[in-house]
Amino acid sequence: MRRRSRVVALAAATWALLGGQAYALGSSSTYTWQQIYAMGHLNAHNGRLLPGCHMYPWSYSIHPPEGVNWEVDVYIDGPNNTHLATAGLLKGADGLNGVRYYRLCSAIAPKGTYTIVSVMNLWDSSGVDHAAHLPVVHYTLS
Repeated sequence: MRRRSRVVALAAATWALLGGQAYALGSSSTYTWQQIYAMGHLNAHNGRLLPGCHMYPWSYSIHPPEGVNWEVDVYIDGPNNTHLATAGLLKGADGLNGVRYYRLCSAIAPKGTYTIVSVMNLWDSSGVDHAAHLPVVHYTLS
């Protein structure tokens, strides 16, 4: 839960820095950080932590506004906030939906709750970067 509270605190701090203002994307649209937060989600299912090293899947679905460049930075942490993997999704290189994998070895990763934290970056027509966290994902490998 510490990781989740840090993410919530970061989102609140971001909102405070923006003075509660909307993000301006393009010349005719504005989006709040809550709207950006709703533009995508990731998912991973509960499962078994297998002995040895194996590939574990996670999926994503991104729904950015049309004509806006985007990228998503993904961070996968294990129990006790142990950083395990990083991935990136990029407009033009990745589709709007898909499945990706990360390699995990049971010798270094204990059974428990795993967390995926992601940040979506959008660039408006003037090249200004706007970022917001996507929903945090928690899943268990037992």
